[in-house]
Amino acid sequence: MVLMGNLGQPATMYKGLDRVLDSKQSELLVGDYQVQQRIRDIYEVFVSNSKVPISTGEWYWNATRIIPHPGNESGPITEFPFFTFLYGDLHAHMLALPLTLLAIAWAVAVIFGKGTSRSLVSSVIQWSFGAIIIGSLSATNTWDYPTYLFIGCCAIMWPYFNSSYSFDSRRFSDCLGRVCLLVFLAYLCFLPYSTWYGASYTKLHIWRGSTTPILAYFQVHGLFLFLVIGLLCGETRNWIRYRYSDLVDGKNKFVRVSVVGGLILLVTIGLVLFASGVVVAPVILVIIAWSSFLMMLPAQNAGKKICFGLTSVALLLTLFVEVVRLDGDIGRMNTVFKFYLQVWTLFSVVGGVSLAWLIGQTNDWTYRSRIVWSGALLTLILVSISYTALAIPAKMRDRMAVDSPAGLDGMDFMQYAYYQDKGQSISLKSDYDAIRWMQDNVKGSPVIVEAHAPEYRLGSRYSIYTGLPGVVGWNWHQRQQRAATPPNLVTDRVEAINAFYTDIDINEALSFLNRYDVKYIVVGEYELAYYPVEGIDKFRRMVGMDLIDVRYKNDSVVIYSYENDVSNKD
Repeated sequence: MVLMGNLGQPATMYKGLDRVLDSKQSELLVGDYQVQQRIRDIYEVFVSNSKVPISTGEWYWNATRIIPHPGNESGPITEFPFFTFLYGDLHAHMLALPLTLLAIAWAVAVIFGKGTSRSLVSSVIQWSFGAIIIGSLSATNTWDYPTYLFIGCCAIMWPYFNSSYSFDSRRFSDCLGRVCLLVFLAYLCFLPYSTWYGASYTKLHIWRGSTTPILAYFQVHGLFLFLVIGLLCGETRNWIRYRYSDLVDGKNKFVRVSVVGGLILLVTIGLVLFASGVVVAPVILVIIAWSSFLMMLPAQNAGKKICFGLTSVALLLTLFVEVVRLDGDIGRMNTVFKFYLQVWTLFSVVGGVSLAWLIGQTNDWTYRSRIVWSGALLTLILVSISYTALAIPAKMRDRMAVDSPAGLDGMDFMQYAYYQDKGQSISLKSDYDAIRWMQDNVKGSPVIVEAHAPEYRLGSRYSIYTGLPGVVGWNWHQRQQRAATPPNLVTDRVEAINAFYTDIDINEALSFLNRYDVKYIVVGEYELAYYPVEGIDKFRRMVGMDLIDVRYKNDSVVIYSYENDVSNKD
Protein backbone atom coordinates (compact mmCIF):
# COMPACT_ATOMS: atom_id res chain seq x y z
CA MET A 1 0.00 0.00 0.00
CA VAL A 2 2.85 2.39 0.84
CA LEU A 3 5.84 1.16 -1.15
CA MET A 4 4.48 1.49 -4.68
CA GLY A 5 3.21 4.26 -6.92
CA ASN A 6 0.60 4.41 -9.62
CA LEU A 7 1.24 3.76 -13.32
CA GLY A 8 1.96 7.36 -14.22
CA GLN A 9 5.75 7.29 -14.51
CA PRO A 10 5.87 6.17 -18.19
CA ALA A 11 3.89 9.31 -19.09
CA THR A 12 6.65 11.42 -17.52
CA MET A 13 9.26 9.58 -19.57
CA TYR A 14 7.20 10.02 -22.72
CA LYS A 15 6.85 13.75 -22.16
CA GLY A 16 10.60 14.12 -21.80
CA LEU A 17 11.26 12.04 -24.91
CA ASP A 18 8.64 13.98 -26.82
CA ARG A 19 10.49 17.20 -26.04
CA VAL A 20 13.62 15.78 -27.65
CA LEU A 21 11.70 14.71 -30.71
CA ASP A 22 9.96 18.08 -31.00
CA SER A 23 13.32 19.82 -30.89
CA LYS A 24 14.33 17.89 -34.00
CA GLN A 25 11.30 19.36 -35.80
CA SER A 26 10.31 16.00 -37.26
CA GLU A 27 6.71 17.18 -37.02
CA LEU A 28 7.32 19.06 -40.26
CA LEU A 29 7.09 15.72 -42.02
CA VAL A 30 3.74 14.06 -42.67
CA GLY A 31 2.29 10.57 -42.88
CA ASP A 32 4.61 7.57 -42.92
CA TYR A 33 7.65 9.82 -43.28
CA GLN A 34 6.92 11.44 -39.90
CA VAL A 35 6.55 8.03 -38.20
CA GLN A 36 9.80 6.79 -39.72
CA GLN A 37 11.63 9.96 -38.71
CA ARG A 38 10.27 9.69 -35.16
CA ILE A 39 11.54 6.13 -34.90
CA ARG A 40 14.98 7.23 -36.11
CA ASP A 41 14.97 10.12 -33.63
CA ILE A 42 14.15 7.78 -30.74
CA TYR A 43 16.92 5.44 -31.86
CA GLU A 44 19.41 8.33 -31.95
CA VAL A 45 18.42 9.42 -28.44
CA PHE A 46 19.33 6.04 -26.98
CA VAL A 47 22.35 5.33 -29.17
CA SER A 48 23.92 8.75 -28.57
CA ASN A 49 23.01 8.61 -24.85
CA SER A 50 21.32 11.99 -25.24
CA LYS A 51 19.98 13.64 -22.11
CA VAL A 52 16.18 13.57 -21.99
CA PRO A 53 14.88 16.93 -20.67
CA ILE A 54 12.93 15.84 -17.58
CA SER A 55 13.22 18.16 -14.60
CA THR A 56 14.00 16.71 -11.19
CA GLY A 57 10.60 17.57 -9.75
CA GLU A 58 8.72 15.87 -12.58
CA TRP A 59 9.96 12.44 -11.51
CA TYR A 60 8.05 12.57 -8.24
CA TRP A 61 5.38 15.20 -8.97
CA ASN A 62 3.79 14.38 -12.34
CA ALA A 63 2.26 11.08 -11.22
CA THR A 64 0.25 12.97 -8.60
CA ARG A 65 -1.45 15.12 -11.24
CA ILE A 66 -2.42 12.54 -13.86
CA ILE A 67 -5.99 13.56 -14.67
CA PRO A 68 -6.04 16.17 -17.48
CA HIS A 69 -8.17 19.28 -17.12
CA PRO A 70 -8.92 22.51 -18.98
CA GLY A 71 -6.88 25.60 -18.24
CA ASN A 72 -9.77 27.24 -16.39
CA GLU A 73 -10.01 24.37 -13.86
CA SER A 74 -7.79 23.33 -10.99
CA GLY A 75 -6.42 19.86 -11.65
CA PRO A 76 -7.54 16.95 -9.45
CA ILE A 77 -4.88 15.59 -7.10
CA THR A 78 -4.03 11.91 -7.59
CA GLU A 79 -1.60 11.45 -4.72
CA PHE A 80 -1.04 8.09 -3.05
CA PRO A 81 0.50 7.09 0.31
CA PHE A 82 4.07 6.63 -0.96
CA PHE A 83 4.16 10.21 -2.25
CA THR A 84 3.03 11.46 1.16
CA PHE A 85 5.88 9.65 2.92
CA LEU A 86 8.39 10.62 0.22
CA TYR A 87 7.38 14.27 0.51
CA GLY A 88 7.56 14.13 4.32
CA ASP A 89 4.03 15.49 4.44
CA LEU A 90 2.70 15.01 7.97
CA HIS A 91 -0.85 15.48 6.72
CA ALA A 92 -4.16 14.37 8.19
CA HIS A 93 -4.61 11.66 5.55
CA MET A 94 -1.20 10.24 6.48
CA LEU A 95 -2.01 10.11 10.19
CA ALA A 96 -5.32 8.41 9.40
CA LEU A 97 -3.83 5.51 7.39
CA PRO A 98 -3.30 3.11 10.33
CA LEU A 99 -6.75 4.01 11.67
CA THR A 100 -8.42 3.21 8.35
CA LEU A 101 -6.69 -0.17 8.26
CA LEU A 102 -7.84 -0.82 11.82
CA ALA A 103 -11.40 0.13 10.84
CA ILE A 104 -11.30 -2.42 8.00
CA ALA A 105 -9.84 -5.05 10.34
CA TRP A 106 -12.61 -4.38 12.86
CA ALA A 107 -15.27 -4.74 10.17
CA VAL A 108 -13.76 -8.03 8.99
CA ALA A 109 -13.62 -9.30 12.59
CA VAL A 110 -17.31 -8.44 13.05
CA ILE A 111 -18.20 -10.35 9.88
CA PHE A 112 -16.26 -13.47 10.80
CA GLY A 113 -17.58 -13.24 14.34
CA LYS A 114 -21.11 -13.05 12.91
CA GLY A 115 -21.77 -9.88 14.90
CA THR A 116 -21.83 -11.68 18.25
CA SER A 117 -19.55 -11.77 21.30
CA ARG A 118 -18.98 -14.58 23.77
CA SER A 119 -19.43 -12.48 26.89
CA LEU A 120 -20.53 -9.08 28.11
CA VAL A 121 -16.92 -7.98 28.57
CA SER A 122 -15.91 -8.97 25.05
CA SER A 123 -19.03 -7.30 23.69
CA VAL A 124 -18.18 -4.03 25.45
CA ILE A 125 -14.60 -4.21 24.15
CA GLN A 126 -15.77 -4.98 20.62
CA TRP A 127 -18.20 -2.08 20.37
CA SER A 128 -15.96 0.36 22.23
CA PHE A 129 -13.00 -0.45 20.00
CA GLY A 130 -15.03 -0.07 16.81
CA ALA A 131 -16.61 3.18 17.98
CA ILE A 132 -13.27 4.72 19.01
CA ILE A 133 -11.47 3.71 15.82
CA ILE A 134 -14.19 4.83 13.43
CA GLY A 135 -15.15 7.86 15.52
CA SER A 136 -11.52 9.02 15.67
CA LEU A 137 -11.55 9.48 11.90
CA SER A 138 -14.01 12.35 12.30
CA ALA A 139 -11.27 14.22 14.14
CA THR A 140 -8.19 12.84 12.37
CA ASN A 141 -9.30 13.10 8.74
CA THR A 142 -12.97 13.94 8.41
CA TRP A 143 -13.19 12.79 4.78
CA ASP A 144 -12.59 9.18 5.89
CA TYR A 145 -15.30 9.12 8.53
CA PRO A 146 -18.44 8.52 6.40
CA THR A 147 -16.76 5.86 4.25
CA TYR A 148 -15.48 3.72 7.10
CA LEU A 149 -18.61 4.24 9.16
CA PHE A 150 -20.54 2.89 6.17
CA ILE A 151 -18.18 -0.12 5.95
CA GLY A 152 -18.63 -0.75 9.68
CA CYS A 153 -22.42 -0.58 9.35
CA CYS A 154 -22.35 -2.99 6.39
CA ALA A 155 -20.30 -5.41 8.49
CA ILE A 156 -22.95 -5.31 11.21
CA MET A 157 -25.73 -5.93 8.68
CA TRP A 158 -23.76 -8.79 7.12
CA PRO A 159 -25.29 -11.64 9.18
CA TYR A 160 -28.78 -10.61 8.05
CA PHE A 161 -28.01 -10.45 4.34
CA ASN A 162 -25.72 -13.45 4.45
CA SER A 163 -28.07 -15.88 6.15
CA SER A 164 -31.26 -15.71 4.15
CA TYR A 165 -32.73 -13.86 1.21
CA SER A 166 -36.19 -13.84 2.74
CA PHE A 167 -37.23 -10.88 4.87
CA ASP A 168 -36.88 -11.55 8.59
CA SER A 169 -38.16 -8.53 10.51
CA ARG A 170 -36.74 -9.69 13.84
CA ARG A 171 -33.24 -10.30 12.51
CA PHE A 172 -33.37 -7.10 10.50
CA SER A 173 -34.41 -5.07 13.56
CA ASP A 174 -31.61 -6.62 15.60
CA CYS A 175 -28.98 -5.73 12.99
CA LEU A 176 -30.40 -2.24 12.57
CA GLY A 177 -30.23 -1.72 16.33
CA ARG A 178 -26.55 -2.65 16.29
CA VAL A 179 -25.93 -0.20 13.47
CA CYS A 180 -27.55 2.56 15.49
CA LEU A 181 -25.43 1.57 18.49
CA LEU A 182 -22.20 1.89 16.48
CA VAL A 183 -23.20 5.27 15.05
CA PHE A 184 -24.20 6.55 18.49
CA LEU A 185 -21.05 5.33 20.24
CA ALA A 186 -18.77 6.68 17.49
CA TYR A 187 -20.47 10.06 17.88
CA LEU A 188 -20.45 9.92 21.69
CA CYS A 189 -16.75 9.06 21.95
CA PHE A 190 -15.85 12.29 20.17
CA LEU A 191 -18.74 14.45 21.30
CA PRO A 192 -16.49 17.18 22.79
CA TYR A 193 -14.69 17.49 19.46
CA SER A 194 -17.82 17.55 17.31
CA THR A 195 -19.45 20.04 19.69
CA TRP A 196 -16.66 22.58 19.26
CA TYR A 197 -15.76 21.81 15.67
CA GLY A 198 -17.20 24.30 13.19
CA ALA A 199 -17.83 22.19 10.10
CA SER A 200 -18.03 24.22 6.92
CA TYR A 201 -17.76 21.87 3.93
CA THR A 202 -21.02 20.05 4.56
CA LYS A 203 -22.78 20.34 1.20
CA LEU A 204 -22.39 18.46 -2.06
CA HIS A 205 -22.77 19.96 -5.52
CA ILE A 206 -23.21 18.29 -8.88
CA TRP A 207 -19.90 18.44 -10.74
CA ARG A 208 -20.31 19.88 -14.23
CA GLY A 209 -16.67 20.24 -15.20
CA SER A 210 -14.24 17.88 -16.92
CA THR A 211 -14.23 14.19 -16.01
CA THR A 212 -11.59 11.47 -15.86
CA PRO A 213 -10.56 9.85 -19.17
CA ILE A 214 -10.31 6.07 -19.33
CA LEU A 215 -6.51 6.16 -19.75
CA ALA A 216 -5.99 8.36 -16.69
CA TYR A 217 -8.35 6.16 -14.67
CA PHE A 218 -6.30 3.06 -15.44
CA GLN A 219 -3.04 4.92 -14.83
CA VAL A 220 -4.17 5.49 -11.24
CA HIS A 221 -5.97 2.21 -10.49
CA GLY A 222 -4.67 -0.12 -13.21
CA LEU A 223 -2.59 -2.53 -11.10
CA PHE A 224 -5.36 -3.02 -8.55
CA LEU A 225 -8.04 -3.43 -11.21
CA PHE A 226 -5.91 -6.03 -12.96
CA LEU A 227 -5.79 -8.09 -9.75
CA VAL A 228 -9.47 -7.59 -8.96
CA ILE A 229 -10.64 -8.44 -12.48
CA GLY A 230 -8.36 -11.48 -12.45
CA LEU A 231 -10.07 -12.73 -9.29
CA LEU A 232 -13.49 -12.01 -10.79
CA CYS A 233 -12.58 -14.03 -13.88
CA GLY A 234 -11.31 -16.90 -11.76
CA GLU A 235 -14.40 -16.99 -9.57
CA THR A 236 -16.71 -16.74 -12.60
CA ARG A 237 -14.89 -19.68 -14.14
CA ASN A 238 -15.37 -21.70 -10.94
CA TRP A 239 -19.06 -20.76 -10.80
CA ILE A 240 -19.63 -21.90 -14.39
CA ARG A 241 -17.78 -25.17 -13.79
CA TYR A 242 -19.01 -26.16 -10.34
CA ARG A 243 -21.89 -24.04 -9.01
CA TYR A 244 -23.98 -23.08 -11.99
CA SER A 245 -27.33 -23.74 -10.33
CA ASP A 246 -26.69 -21.93 -7.04
CA LEU A 247 -28.11 -18.57 -8.00
CA VAL A 248 -31.04 -19.82 -10.07
CA ASP A 249 -32.40 -22.15 -7.41
CA GLY A 250 -36.22 -22.03 -7.37
CA LYS A 251 -36.16 -20.98 -3.71
CA ASN A 252 -34.53 -17.70 -4.62
CA LYS A 253 -37.25 -16.02 -6.64
CA PHE A 254 -36.66 -12.80 -4.67
CA VAL A 255 -33.01 -12.90 -5.70
CA ARG A 256 -33.81 -13.37 -9.39
CA VAL A 257 -36.12 -10.38 -9.38
CA SER A 258 -33.57 -8.29 -7.45
CA VAL A 259 -30.73 -9.23 -9.80
CA VAL A 260 -32.72 -8.38 -12.93
CA GLY A 261 -33.95 -5.12 -11.42
CA GLY A 262 -30.46 -4.21 -10.26
CA LEU A 263 -28.94 -4.90 -13.68
CA ILE A 264 -31.56 -2.75 -15.39
CA LEU A 265 -30.88 0.06 -12.92
CA LEU A 266 -27.10 -0.16 -13.40
CA VAL A 267 -27.39 -0.17 -17.19
CA THR A 268 -29.67 2.86 -17.07
CA ILE A 269 -27.36 4.77 -14.73
CA GLY A 270 -24.32 3.83 -16.80
CA LEU A 271 -25.88 5.03 -20.06
CA VAL A 272 -27.08 8.30 -18.51
CA LEU A 273 -23.68 9.05 -16.96
CA PHE A 274 -21.81 8.09 -20.13
CA ALA A 275 -24.06 10.35 -22.18
CA SER A 276 -23.35 13.19 -19.72
CA GLY A 277 -19.58 12.79 -20.18
CA VAL A 278 -18.61 10.38 -17.40
CA VAL A 279 -16.80 7.96 -19.70
CA VAL A 280 -15.55 5.71 -16.90
CA ALA A 281 -19.08 5.03 -15.61
CA PRO A 282 -19.77 1.91 -17.75
CA VAL A 283 -16.43 0.36 -16.72
CA ILE A 284 -17.07 1.04 -13.05
CA LEU A 285 -20.66 -0.19 -13.07
CA VAL A 286 -19.83 -3.37 -14.99
CA ILE A 287 -17.21 -4.34 -12.40
CA ILE A 288 -19.59 -3.44 -9.56
CA ALA A 289 -22.35 -5.60 -11.09
CA TRP A 290 -19.88 -8.43 -11.65
CA SER A 291 -18.59 -8.22 -8.04
CA SER A 292 -22.11 -8.03 -6.63
CA PHE A 293 -23.19 -11.06 -8.63
CA LEU A 294 -20.34 -13.20 -7.30
CA MET A 295 -20.80 -11.85 -3.77
CA MET A 296 -24.44 -13.00 -3.79
CA LEU A 297 -23.63 -16.63 -4.53
CA PRO A 298 -24.76 -18.59 -1.45
CA ALA A 299 -21.80 -20.98 -1.59
CA GLN A 300 -19.26 -18.19 -2.01
CA ASN A 301 -16.33 -17.99 0.41
CA ALA A 302 -16.93 -15.34 3.11
CA GLY A 303 -13.46 -13.82 2.61
CA LYS A 304 -14.08 -13.41 -1.11
CA LYS A 305 -17.48 -11.86 -0.43
CA ILE A 306 -15.73 -9.28 1.73
CA CYS A 307 -13.25 -8.56 -1.07
CA PHE A 308 -16.03 -8.13 -3.60
CA GLY A 309 -17.89 -5.85 -1.21
CA LEU A 310 -14.84 -3.65 -0.56
CA THR A 311 -14.18 -3.57 -4.30
CA SER A 312 -17.69 -2.27 -4.91
CA VAL A 313 -17.26 0.42 -2.24
CA ALA A 314 -13.94 1.53 -3.78
CA LEU A 315 -15.41 1.66 -7.28
CA LEU A 316 -18.44 3.62 -6.09
CA LEU A 317 -16.09 6.19 -4.56
CA THR A 318 -14.32 6.62 -7.90
CA LEU A 319 -17.70 7.15 -9.55
CA PHE A 320 -18.82 9.50 -6.77
CA VAL A 321 -16.04 12.01 -7.50
CA GLU A 322 -17.02 12.08 -11.17
CA VAL A 323 -20.52 13.40 -10.47
CA VAL A 324 -20.29 15.44 -7.27
CA ARG A 325 -17.85 17.63 -5.41
CA LEU A 326 -17.75 19.01 -1.91
CA ASP A 327 -18.91 22.59 -1.52
CA GLY A 328 -15.95 24.91 -1.00
CA ASP A 329 -13.47 22.75 -2.89
CA ILE A 330 -11.28 24.27 -5.61
CA GLY A 331 -12.97 22.60 -8.55
CA ARG A 332 -12.87 18.97 -7.50
CA MET A 333 -9.18 19.04 -6.56
CA ASN A 334 -9.46 17.82 -2.98
CA THR A 335 -12.61 15.75 -3.52
CA VAL A 336 -10.69 13.49 -5.90
CA PHE A 337 -7.59 13.64 -3.69
CA LYS A 338 -9.24 12.54 -0.45
CA PHE A 339 -11.53 9.86 -1.87
CA TYR A 340 -8.85 8.44 -4.17
CA LEU A 341 -6.68 7.88 -1.09
CA GLN A 342 -9.54 5.89 0.43
CA VAL A 343 -9.83 3.94 -2.81
CA TRP A 344 -6.10 3.24 -2.74
CA THR A 345 -6.37 1.83 0.80
CA LEU A 346 -9.34 -0.39 -0.04
CA PHE A 347 -7.83 -1.59 -3.32
CA SER A 348 -4.51 -2.33 -1.58
CA VAL A 349 -6.21 -4.63 0.91
CA VAL A 350 -8.32 -6.32 -1.77
CA GLY A 351 -5.46 -6.47 -4.28
CA GLY A 352 -3.10 -8.25 -1.88
CA VAL A 353 -5.66 -10.90 -1.01
CA SER A 354 -6.71 -11.26 -4.65
CA LEU A 355 -3.10 -11.90 -5.66
CA ALA A 356 -2.79 -14.65 -3.07
CA TRP A 357 -5.98 -16.36 -4.30
CA LEU A 358 -5.01 -15.96 -7.95
CA ILE A 359 -1.62 -17.57 -7.40
CA GLY A 360 -3.44 -20.53 -5.86
CA GLN A 361 -5.71 -20.81 -8.90
CA THR A 362 -3.00 -20.65 -11.58
CA ASN A 363 -2.29 -24.37 -11.23
CA ASP A 364 -5.61 -25.02 -12.99
CA TRP A 365 -4.77 -22.69 -15.88
CA THR A 366 -3.15 -23.60 -19.15
CA TYR A 367 0.55 -22.92 -19.51
CA ARG A 368 -0.08 -20.16 -22.04
CA SER A 369 -2.62 -18.46 -19.76
CA ARG A 370 -0.17 -18.50 -16.85
CA ILE A 371 2.57 -16.98 -18.99
CA VAL A 372 0.32 -14.21 -20.34
CA TRP A 373 -1.09 -13.36 -16.90
CA SER A 374 2.30 -13.48 -15.17
CA GLY A 375 3.86 -11.30 -17.86
CA ALA A 376 1.11 -8.70 -17.60
CA LEU A 377 1.28 -8.69 -13.80
CA LEU A 378 5.08 -8.36 -13.81
CA THR A 379 4.88 -5.47 -16.28
CA LEU A 380 2.35 -3.60 -14.15
CA ILE A 381 4.37 -4.19 -10.98
CA LEU A 382 7.55 -2.94 -12.66
CA VAL A 383 5.77 0.16 -13.93
CA SER A 384 4.38 0.79 -10.45
CA ILE A 385 7.77 0.26 -8.79
CA SER A 386 9.42 2.49 -11.40
CA TYR A 387 7.86 5.42 -9.58
CA THR A 388 9.47 4.29 -6.32
CA ALA A 389 12.85 3.72 -7.98
CA LEU A 390 12.90 7.03 -9.86
CA ALA A 391 11.06 9.33 -7.44
CA ILE A 392 13.26 8.62 -4.40
CA PRO A 393 16.59 9.71 -5.92
CA ALA A 394 14.89 12.64 -7.66
CA LYS A 395 13.41 13.89 -4.38
CA MET A 396 16.78 13.49 -2.69
CA ARG A 397 18.43 15.58 -5.44
CA ASP A 398 15.79 18.29 -5.31
CA ARG A 399 17.30 20.33 -2.50
CA MET A 400 17.35 24.00 -1.61
CA ALA A 401 20.93 23.64 -0.34
CA VAL A 402 22.93 21.18 -2.42
CA ASP A 403 25.90 21.36 -0.03
CA SER A 404 23.80 20.35 2.97
CA PRO A 405 24.88 16.89 4.21
CA ALA A 406 22.35 14.07 4.09
CA GLY A 407 20.67 13.25 7.38
CA LEU A 408 17.46 13.07 9.35
CA ASP A 409 17.56 16.63 10.70
CA GLY A 410 14.75 18.37 8.81
CA MET A 411 16.10 21.89 9.38
CA ASP A 412 19.84 21.29 8.98
CA PHE A 413 19.67 22.58 5.39
CA MET A 414 19.06 26.09 6.75
CA GLN A 415 22.72 26.38 7.70
CA TYR A 416 23.64 26.27 4.00
CA ALA A 417 20.57 27.67 2.23
CA TYR A 418 19.67 31.00 0.69
CA TYR A 419 16.06 31.89 -0.01
CA GLN A 420 15.06 34.15 -2.90
CA ASP A 421 12.16 36.50 -2.17
CA LYS A 422 11.33 40.16 -2.73
CA GLY A 423 14.31 40.37 -5.09
CA GLN A 424 16.73 39.49 -2.29
CA SER A 425 18.88 36.49 -1.48
CA ILE A 426 18.22 35.78 2.19
CA SER A 427 20.61 33.60 4.19
CA LEU A 428 18.79 31.17 6.49
CA LYS A 429 21.81 30.48 8.73
CA SER A 430 20.89 33.25 11.18
CA ASP A 431 17.29 32.00 11.34
CA TYR A 432 18.65 28.50 12.02
CA ASP A 433 20.66 29.71 15.03
CA ALA A 434 17.74 31.76 16.38
CA ILE A 435 15.29 28.86 15.99
CA ARG A 436 17.71 26.55 17.81
CA TRP A 437 17.85 29.07 20.65
CA MET A 438 14.06 29.12 20.86
CA GLN A 439 13.87 25.34 20.84
CA ASP A 440 16.33 25.17 23.74
CA ASN A 441 15.15 28.11 25.85
CA VAL A 442 11.47 28.89 25.30
CA LYS A 443 9.18 27.08 27.71
CA GLY A 444 5.49 26.40 27.25
CA SER A 445 3.52 27.64 24.23
CA PRO A 446 3.83 31.43 24.09
CA VAL A 447 2.57 33.21 20.97
CA ILE A 448 5.16 34.52 18.52
CA VAL A 449 4.84 36.98 15.65
CA GLU A 450 6.91 36.94 12.46
CA ALA A 451 6.56 38.14 8.87
CA HIS A 452 3.44 37.04 7.04
CA ALA A 453 4.15 35.87 3.49
CA PRO A 454 1.86 34.79 0.65
CA GLU A 455 1.15 31.10 0.09
CA TYR A 456 4.03 28.85 -0.95
CA ARG A 457 6.63 31.19 0.57
CA LEU A 458 8.76 30.93 3.70
CA GLY A 459 6.19 32.49 6.01
CA SER A 460 5.71 31.07 9.55
CA ARG A 461 9.23 29.63 9.51
CA TYR A 462 9.73 30.03 13.27
CA SER A 463 6.30 28.64 14.08
CA ILE A 464 6.96 25.65 11.79
CA TYR A 465 10.27 24.67 13.35
CA THR A 466 9.42 25.40 17.00
CA GLY A 467 5.77 24.37 17.09
CA LEU A 468 4.92 27.62 18.86
CA PRO A 469 1.62 29.28 17.94
CA GLY A 470 1.75 32.30 15.66
CA VAL A 471 -0.75 35.09 15.23
CA VAL A 472 -1.79 33.54 11.91
CA GLY A 473 -0.50 30.59 9.91
CA TRP A 474 -0.81 29.85 6.21
CA ASN A 475 -3.49 32.29 5.09
CA TRP A 476 -5.41 30.05 2.68
CA HIS A 477 -5.36 26.94 4.85
CA GLN A 478 -6.49 28.97 7.84
CA ARG A 479 -9.43 30.32 5.85
CA GLN A 480 -10.27 26.85 4.53
CA GLN A 481 -10.27 25.26 7.97
CA ARG A 482 -12.24 28.10 9.50
CA ALA A 483 -14.72 28.61 6.70
CA ALA A 484 -17.59 28.31 9.17
CA THR A 485 -16.40 31.47 10.93
CA PRO A 486 -16.57 35.05 9.61
CA PRO A 487 -14.08 35.43 6.72
CA ASN A 488 -12.42 38.46 8.30
CA LEU A 489 -11.33 36.38 11.31
CA VAL A 490 -8.16 35.39 9.44
CA THR A 491 -7.73 38.34 7.09
CA ASP A 492 -7.92 40.81 9.99
CA ARG A 493 -4.96 39.07 11.60
CA VAL A 494 -2.99 39.18 8.36
CA GLU A 495 -3.60 42.91 8.07
CA ALA A 496 -2.74 43.38 11.74
CA ILE A 497 0.64 41.65 11.32
CA ASN A 498 1.49 43.77 8.30
CA ALA A 499 0.50 46.93 10.16
CA PHE A 500 2.48 45.85 13.24
CA TYR A 501 5.72 45.61 11.29
CA THR A 502 4.99 48.58 9.00
CA ASP A 503 3.58 51.34 11.25
CA ILE A 504 5.84 53.48 13.41
CA ASP A 505 3.24 54.10 16.13
CA ILE A 506 4.39 52.43 19.37
CA ASN A 507 0.97 52.53 21.01
CA GLU A 508 -0.55 50.64 18.08
CA ALA A 509 2.25 48.07 18.39
CA LEU A 510 1.51 47.60 22.10
CA SER A 511 -2.19 47.23 21.33
CA PHE A 512 -1.36 44.48 18.82
CA LEU A 513 0.84 42.62 21.30
CA ASN A 514 -1.85 42.71 23.97
CA ARG A 515 -4.69 41.82 21.61
CA TYR A 516 -3.03 38.64 20.36
CA ASP A 517 -1.18 37.75 23.58
CA VAL A 518 2.21 37.91 21.82
CA LYS A 519 5.29 37.01 23.86
CA TYR A 520 8.10 36.96 21.27
CA ILE A 521 8.73 39.24 18.27
CA VAL A 522 10.96 37.99 15.45
CA VAL A 523 12.96 40.47 13.36
CA GLY A 524 15.30 38.91 10.80
CA GLU A 525 16.34 39.32 7.20
CA TYR A 526 12.95 38.04 6.05
CA GLU A 527 11.10 40.71 8.03
CA LEU A 528 13.45 43.37 6.64
CA ALA A 529 12.72 42.14 3.12
CA TYR A 530 8.96 42.46 3.61
CA TYR A 531 8.63 45.58 5.74
CA PRO A 532 10.08 49.12 5.74
CA VAL A 533 13.04 50.00 7.94
CA GLU A 534 11.04 52.75 9.66
CA GLY A 535 8.50 50.24 10.94
CA ILE A 536 11.18 47.82 12.13
CA ASP A 537 13.14 50.60 13.86
CA LYS A 538 10.36 51.22 16.37
CA PHE A 539 11.32 48.00 18.16
CA ARG A 540 14.73 49.52 18.96
CA ARG A 541 12.96 52.56 20.39
CA MET A 542 10.64 50.34 22.40
CA VAL A 543 13.67 48.63 23.96
CA GLY A 544 15.00 52.05 24.98
CA MET A 545 11.65 52.77 26.63
CA ASP A 546 11.78 49.43 28.54
CA LEU A 547 8.60 48.25 26.78
CA ILE A 548 10.22 45.16 25.30
CA ASP A 549 13.50 43.30 25.91
CA VAL A 550 16.10 41.78 23.60
CA ARG A 551 16.16 38.07 24.45
CA TYR A 552 18.34 36.84 21.60
CA LYS A 553 20.54 38.46 18.98
CA ASN A 554 22.93 37.36 16.25
CA ASP A 555 24.30 39.01 13.11
CA SER A 556 20.92 39.16 11.33
CA VAL A 557 18.17 38.21 13.79
CA VAL A 558 16.83 39.86 16.91
CA ILE A 559 14.17 38.21 19.08
CA TYR A 560 12.34 40.55 21.44
CA SER A 561 10.17 39.54 24.38
CA TYR A 562 7.14 41.34 25.76
CA GLU A 563 5.38 40.92 29.09
CA ASN A 564 1.73 41.19 28.11
CA ASP A 565 -0.54 43.62 29.86
CA VAL A 566 -3.57 41.37 30.32
CA SER A 567 -5.75 44.29 31.32
CA ASN A 568 -5.51 45.72 27.80
CA LYS A 569 -6.62 42.57 26.00
CA ASP A 570 -9.91 42.63 24.10
